[in-house]
Amino acid sequence: MEFGKVCCEWRDKFKQKKTGPQSKGTGFILILKKTGVPISTAYWWMERYEVSIGAKPEKQKPEAPSPWTPDNEKRANRSEPIARMDGYKILAKKMLEAGFCELLKKKAADQSHLWAAKDWAKLRLDFADTL
Repeated sequence: MEFGKVCCEWRDKFKQKKTGPQSKGTGFILILKKTGVPISTAYWWMERYEVSIGAKPEKQKPEAPSPWTPDNEKRANRSEPIARMDGYKILAKKMLEAGFCELLKKKAADQSHLWAAKDWAKLRLDFADTL
């Protein structure tokens, strides 16, 4: 604790006098660097000292999170994962088909290009595991 006390005294005594770009490397930090004391170590001991004398409140440790259960799920609409990748592939194909139909309605691109892109994507979904 003595080291923390000394560091607090140094900090108060050698406060940085200037602010701005020219102030870098002056004040308390300069003293620490000259003495070879790591900055994080000094601040750690200062924190412990200030807590021990009551100048600062002790930091509260965060509570350990409880394990996930369906009851404490924050996202109420979360569903159970699909058991196999085939289920995701089927869902992806449905999504692809819906997007394809929507793009056809909006005439967002050339129809033949949309068909080719849809076929390519479906083939990638079907044969991605074999490539």
